[in-house]
Amino acid sequence: MLGFSPGSIPFTYLGCPIFVGKPKAIHFQAIADRIKNILKKLDTWIRNFVWSGDIHTKKICTVAWSKVCSSYEVGGLDLRPLSNINVSLMLLLCWKLLSSQDQWALLCRARYIKDGIPMRSFIKSSIWHRMKPHFNTVVNQSIWLIGNGERISYWNDNWLGKPLVDLLQIPRSIAKRLHSSVADMIADNVWIIPNYILDVDADLSVRISATVLPITQVEDRFVWKDFMDGLLTSKIAYEFLFPSIPNPNWTVKVWSLFVPPSNSFVLWRCLHGRMSTDENLQKRGCTLVSVCVLCMVDAETSHQLFIHCPFAAALWCWLNELFNHTFDTSSISNIFDSCKSAWDAQITDLATTSIIHIFHTIWMARNDIRFNNAVVSIHAVPFRPKDVPRIRSLEIAQHVVD
Repeated sequence: MLGFSPGSIPFTYLGCPIFVGKPKAIHFQAIADRIKNILKKLDTWIRNFVWSGDIHTKKICTVAWSKVCSSYEVGGLDLRPLSNINVSLMLLLCWKLLSSQDQWALLCRARYIKDGIPMRSFIKSSIWHRMKPHFNTVVNQSIWLIGNGERISYWNDNWLGKPLVDLLQIPRSIAKRLHSSVADMIADNVWIIPNYILDVDADLSVRISATVLPITQVEDRFVWKDFMDGLLTSKIAYEFLFPSIPNPNWTVKVWSLFVPPSNSFVLWRCLHGRMSTDENLQKRGCTLVSVCVLCMVDAETSHQLFIHCPFAAALWCWLNELFNHTFDTSSISNIFDSCKSAWDAQITDLATTSIIHIFHTIWMARNDIRFNNAVVSIHAVPFRPKDVPRIRSLEIAQHVVD
């Protein structure tokens, strides 16, 4: 009469699993899969937006996604995969677990850590198993700053560069029985050094005695090494786990506050050799007759289109005359390196802007001719009307150079 039909347990109601007994992994697998699919979909939307400008429009990715997600210094777009962000946040959460005095941290330390190391037995937790792999990293990359000494283990914590149990090579079976705090080894603001240390390592006792103690009572601090304030942030955690190795100078010069990102994006793809020229389309398996539409003479390659084409050559000659300087056009990356080191920052910025804009202008002219059947004149395209103030600045800079 009510339209209900008999069912069986387990089942899902309003997206939540309904079951009898202790929860099992299979009961929450649907929720975990849904979260993974959401993260994957978000990464897909970001990728689509970068290449097509629309999250729902898929387009060929001409630059590897791993390269796109690298930092500016390496030649990427400084995007961060959500999976990497999640890993770095787990590192940050693990550091907060060991450093914080909040109730949640006290509870988790009491539950997950024993004698200064993670418990080996299985513990049911939704977050601990993600934090546990970062425990040793946090311990090795952090150090205790002595305050009142009540939170710091004299033997097992790192407050001297390395834990004393490591410096003295004390076996773990003995180390876990040493529970003295730093506060226990200080009397009247003077270190109490055990006879064992005096007998075994005199230099170590000198180091301990030379460790400065605070005059006033302050809290102990667990700090991240190599940073002035000692605080670990999500940015620092990400850069630590996914470090970048700087590339040549062009990686910094391409992206500037005074250059529209759309212009820089053209040059960025060009420097990676990933422009949609006939040459690259043929490498992807497209069968087509290649010709440079700007000169209708040579086959279209990135080097030919942006450097050797008469249309491009005229623009580079114009730039040479404007700055009274010959730019090295033997390769795309050499153009930036050929700027005079004697130029001040303003003239260098103007030259960088001009170089980037010339690449963008050549590409836009090429697309107008190929896709819109436009007729482009060399005298009409070097710069658009909105760039007149920039041209005047460049002309002023030319007199300064002269």
